[in-house]
Amino acid sequence: MKTKIIIIMTLFFAFVATSCKKVEMQKPVQTAAEIQKQIENNSKIILKSAAGFKSTVGTVYVQVNIGTGLKVESKTSVAISSASWTIGTNTYNTVEIFNKFTTLGETAVTVAVKFTDNTTETRTFKVQAVVDLSKSEPLQMFVTKNADGSCTVKALFNKERVENATDSNYYFNGLVTNWVSTLIPTSNKYYIIATNGAPQAVKDVGKYIDAEFTMKITGLYNIALVSGGNWVDLSGSSFLKKDNPGLAWFYFDAIAGTVVARGDSYISPNLPGATGDNYFRFEQIGDSATGKVNIYFKLDATFTGTEFAVKQLVGGAYTDPITMAAVTGYTDWGQIQINASEVVGKVLALRYGPNKANPTIYAKNMAYTVFFSTYFNNIRFTVTKV
Repeated sequence: MKTKIIIIMTLFFAFVATSCKKVEMQKPVQTAAEIQKQIENNSKIILKSAAGFKSTVGTVYVQVNIGTGLKVESKTSVAISSASWTIGTNTYNTVEIFNKFTTLGETAVTVAVKFTDNTTETRTFKVQAVVDLSKSEPLQMFVTKNADGSCTVKALFNKERVENATDSNYYFNGLVTNWVSTLIPTSNKYYIIATNGAPQAVKDVGKYIDAEFTMKITGLYNIALVSGGNWVDLSGSSFLKKDNPGLAWFYFDAIAGTVVARGDSYISPNLPGATGDNYFRFEQIGDSATGKVNIYFKLDATFTGTEFAVKQLVGGAYTDPITMAAVTGYTDWGQIQINASEVVGKVLALRYGPNKANPTIYAKNMAYTVFFSTYFNNIRFTVTKV
């Protein structure tokens, strides 16, 4: 009996000895999404595009082979005083730029900024160049006509916008529900847009969340996706108006069974000028030495002939008012023309207003362009050589 006890005790101690060996714990590997989130959280700057996309809420998309306005802003109350950009072989030295991306896919955009308190930050953003910018729309809407004359509308919200959400429940509200918060069922959280262009539920993670509702009456409506009690940021959407990045506006035609975006973030293909956004545009005519640059301004009201623009001089003062000319086919736009040598490879700063008799009263729309600097209170841009 004693022998058995000794054997059992020996085995027990042997087991304890082998069980107490030091085990090296491996540090968990961060995912690409976690690394990007950490960079975003530690950064004091944000990248915005003229189409409304911004780095804080998702991918910044640009359209290939089309000059695109980009702007870097401060996330804090300390403004940016200067910025230096590197995009491939192109370099710029201003807070707002435009650049033509000639290669599809991801491009590194490095920006070194200096703040007004003399601190600095250098950050490399990733910009995605696509063939058709509308395909990158964070909200896609589909309409199906029903036998009773109503329409079923599927509002598909890109899940990239809720990637960091802490609440797994999603709701939607707005005029489409008479502002009644509506829970999105679990089965509607996993959607893709199939190769045939139609929405499709999947068993995988999917790419979209489907807010589905029925409509019968033609009119102007809005909708918001709600996560954690907050409206999801839809920056870059053609359904947005400037006053709110979370509320999508659209016009529903019950007879045709169609939905049309009614936001003002989307850059219309029919605006004057080759480059810019819905509020400020420009185009170069001729070469850098002897050519001209036409500059277009979105007015607060219909063109009258009293509208003006002023250019900032090297010392900081502004020129006398330059009277705008009308823009054929665009009654709420005005234009001026300058020598290309004034802006090619240089930073040009502008302000504009409704009446040259009051040259210190400026247009409200001036502050809405991506080229507007809140620090300098003017529009700042440069033109690359062509």
